[in-house]
Amino acid sequence: MKRFLKKYLSLPIGFLLWWRHMCKHYVAIRRKKRYGHCGEHVILEPPILFTDQSKVFLEDHVKIRQGFRLINYTGTFTLRKYSTIAMNCTVVTGNHRPTVGIPQIISGGAHINDQETDIVVEEGVWIGINVTLLAGAHIGRGAIVGACSLVNKPIPPYAVAVGSPARVIASVFTIEQILEHERRLYPEQERFSREALEQLFTTHFEGKKSIGLTFISDEDRMKIASIAEAMHMEYYDVAR
Repeated sequence: MKRFLKKYLSLPIGFLLWWRHMCKHYVAIRRKKRYGHCGEHVILEPPILFTDQSKVFLEDHVKIRQGFRLINYTGTFTLRKYSTIAMNCTVVTGNHRPTVGIPQIISGGAHINDQETDIVVEEGVWIGINVTLLAGAHIGRGAIVGACSLVNKPIPPYAVAVGSPARVIASVFTIEQILEHERRLYPEQERFSREALEQLFTTHFEGKKSIGLTFISDEDRMKIASIAEAMHMEYYDVAR
């Protein structure tokens, strides 16, 4: 009997498991109606795994590369416009907390006394390869999270954060660069004021360097224009 089952059922069962994997990692992510929100011109590079798509909110012009995993139970994940998540990143919205008398193999699966928090990645963020975002993470606008970092707390806007746990080592731009950057990307009512930026720098970037550049070659301007057109980002004009 065992030989019969192995011979005649292994192939159908294998195909079923393969099909379930394909649906979960490749097919389901294309179905916009399953998301809490899925905007326009969203780029998703499978395989990607969302535990609960209904708690995923993707704004316009975002990109998630292959290997991304969202593990959530009640917590939501929001990715705001212009942000990119590199390959093999993991987001976990919950923390398991030990409970007296209950083994972890039960409390984890049953989510006994879990602490769940929503995780938000704000506008224009770059999250590097193999980054992990845990409950408590909130990535501020324009921030960069370096490769292989682990984030479990808020990261301020326009910060460069690296390490495990991540710490702020620099600002992405100077105040003047941020003002120009946001003038090109955001409507006036969405921009940071100079006063807010000065307070941000006093609080988080005192004595730290800025890594951003202003110069763009003519060749790069042509590349930017071509990519922006392909992504239907008609508002973007580096010559403004």
